[in-house]
Amino acid sequence: MMNFVTPNLGLLRALATALVVVASASACQSGPALTQGPKLAKDQMLRVQLEDQPGSLDPGQTQYPYETAVLRAISEPLVKPAADLSGVVPATAQSYEVANGGTVYVFHLRPNAGYSDGVPVKAQDFVYAWQRLIDPRLASPEETFFSGAILNGDKVSAMDAQRDATRIDAALATLGLKALDDFTFQVALSQPDPAFIWLAAMPAAAPVRQDVVKKSGDKWSASPDTLVT
Repeated sequence: MMNFVTPNLGLLRALATALVVVASASACQSGPALTQGPKLAKDQMLRVQLEDQPGSLDPGQTQYPYETAVLRAISEPLVKPAADLSGVVPATAQSYEVANGGTVYVFHLRPNAGYSDGVPVKAQDFVYAWQRLIDPRLASPEETFFSGAILNGDKVSAMDAQRDATRIDAALATLGLKALDDFTFQVALSQPDPAFIWLAAMPAAAPVRQDVVKKSGDKWSASPDTLVT
């Protein structure tokens, strides 16, 4: 046989009132304990669990999840996926607009965006980085995605890296990629493509400095001494 005890409603009301008073008093308190941020560890090191050792951290060469996971942590494309994947949010670009019936995207970079060596990020860095993705000499794993979307991309990517070697640089200049000024990057598409904005959010779409690649060659991303992101 089970006995049920009837709760003391008066006591419950008194306890509830006391809790409300205590909560209100705590909320009104001010002092260091309420304004201090989280206590940081002495060793400020980000650890990322990976399946394997990345073969490259060059945005134009990464292709596996354990490579792109690192790239997402150390570099930043124009936009990035929202936490719930419902869309994209600003990253290196603080805003963008779409024109000409969905065939032109204009990205406005954050004036304070900078590389790990302190050099400001410029729109020309995105022009160079995206040209590399389509350049047949690099043979980027993401080449098809970008060449299929960007104006003249298919023509340039179809060129032969050896036979057309002397014409490739001039052909890259015909791509729908332009720096209107230091902080304005314009992309012209071959046709309207609502999914294009997700290309701009890919790790492969991160900016790359031409001076860094020119100085260290294809191995620029292989050493902490030369990797700039």
